Amino acid sequence: DAAVGRISEAVNKNLGENSLLVFTSDNGGAPWFGGLNYPFRSGKTTPLEGGVHVPACLVDLSKQKKYFGDSGTYGGLFHVSDIFPTIVSAAGMDMATLDTLRLDGLDQTKALKNEVEFPRTSILHEMYFGSEDEFFNKNEDVVAYRKGKWKLIKHTFIRDFHWYYEPQSGRLNNTDIGWGTYVGESFIWFMELFYAPGPFDTIRDLMVHMVIHSWFQLSGDLDNILLFDISSDPGETTNLASKYPDVVSELENEIETIKSARPIQQKFWMTIDRDLLWESTLERGYCNPKIVDEKSCLFAHPWLDDDADLRMVKLIDGGAAWPFVRNVMSHFAPHIVGIIAVITALLMPK
Repeated sequence: DAAVGRISEAVNKNLGENSLLVFTSDNGGAPWFGGLNYPFRSGKTTPLEGGVHVPACLVDLSKQKKYFGDSGTYGGLFHVSDIFPTIVSAAGMDMATLDTLRLDGLDQTKALKNEVEFPRTSILHEMYFGSEDEFFNKNEDVVAYRKGKWKLIKHTFIRDFHWYYEPQSGRLNNTDIGWGTYVGESFIWFMELFYAPGPFDTIRDLMVHMVIHSWFQLSGDLDNILLFDISSDPGETTNLASKYPDVVSELENEIETIKSARPIQQKFWMTIDRDLLWESTLERGYCNPKIVDEKSCLFAHPWLDDDADLRMVKLIDGGAAWPFVRNVMSHFAPHIVGIIAVITALLMPK
């Protein structure tokens, strides 16, 4: 909060009151990385409200509040794609010119000033089909579409469908009644003994998204078609799909229309071999020396240089299991060998 305050003060001082400030999250918090989205369900990497319903602020720094009007809470749907057309419209771009750009986003300046009804009535939260080579997991198809109060989710794989609550101890507090959360969290704690915070990010990330979430799928029992009334059930506790089949059919038809108009999807999971190149991608930063020593104060920065020749960059399947296993073994194997050697020495006859 203090950092955002300093940015706001700097904008006012250096750019003047003819400025707009946008503050938003890219997605819901990740419960396995310290996030908590209560009262919404689940979190990051899911199409549930905990993953897509986030806080945001649009700040009009002009003295007369001429761009967004008086402060208040916006009651309509607002998608991240709406930010650009809203900002350029406030800056004076001609609407005819804006329309020629064929943007996904909508101009919401007039709605923010309470001059018109909310322009956005629907949001496509998620759409990818592993069965059609749009994801590394060929068994993972997910579509999530919101229209008005209704939200439809059709899926073969939702990564984490649990509800998370404020922890009552040092452990995660969720609705998982099996052993997945307990075993997974214990393993992560154990592995943290052998890694610095930076290099462990990859291990934790893959462990959660590939192992723990897969276990949830095997042990869970979730309907493949989910329909929620978000206006009365923001926590997504009651599936109304069987009660309102006409609503499901209507939203399915709109989803098919959107799908047929999409461009070719990128294979975004193809990445550099982070496990082999990890050390070279880390950047030194500032850490509290009372918590993290200087040697371990490293931050992930696995970006290619701007002048990199992409034809020469070797990419691997970021969802493959072998790089993960190889990385764990390369770091953990020496400890295993040492433990075995100590046990063997203790058991050998004198």
